[in-house]
Amino acid sequence: MKTCLYIILLFLVGCEITITHPDPVEYNDGDSLLLNVSPLPNDYACVVTAMGMWLKYWDDFKYHSLMDSMGDIVSTQHVEYYAKPKDTQGNLLPDSSILEDPPQTCLADFFRTSWYTNWCSHGVTARGMIYIGLSEYLEYRKDVYKYSYIEFDDYGTYTRAIDQGRPVLLIVGTGNSAHAILGVGYVRSDSTYLVYDSFCSLRKHKWYAKTLEEDWIMIKATDFQLKYK
Repeated sequence: MKTCLYIILLFLVGCEITITHPDPVEYNDGDSLLLNVSPLPNDYACVVTAMGMWLKYWDDFKYHSLMDSMGDIVSTQHVEYYAKPKDTQGNLLPDSSILEDPPQTCLADFFRTSWYTNWCSHGVTARGMIYIGLSEYLEYRKDVYKYSYIEFDDYGTYTRAIDQGRPVLLIVGTGNSAHAILGVGYVRSDSTYLVYDSFCSLRKHKWYAKTLEEDWIMIKATDFQLKYK
């Protein structure tokens, strides 16, 4: 038995074990660049879907234990507690967020998505809760990660983040409301950005659009940077 163990150890010492990881860049031709982000099919809430894709990207390429399944974004428990009954901003209906200690097990829970006590209707997330909720979620998952961020609205800062392998959370105006999407690439020659949204389609939009008839209006971009504590 010992002889077999020695042989195994000698074999391992003499071999270089290579662990391969996916390439974070899916496509780059010098003008266009697309990051290797996995789209997630969830039309429940745009903010948590965009941030869920962001977490899954980092889970795939560098950090771990951030996102295991769709249930980590919006669990069936969350839908049961906070998304029933479905309501609108003009007709908020009480839900389980009125409990003294409401359950929090998924990203949507920590972002207070749809919470009556946070003045959010079905599928809505208050913008300020992105930062608080992300911190709480990271503590809940493993408590070894932290993040920093910068907010901006210029195209050059966006393309630099993508060049450095960081998907960017984008908030755009779509009429009478705002929509959260994940910036995953660009085409530099025409100042457009490539995004995944909560409907899983890869879309291309103009960064400097001035009217909704022309394109979505850029409101704010946030470059989150994840790191170990």
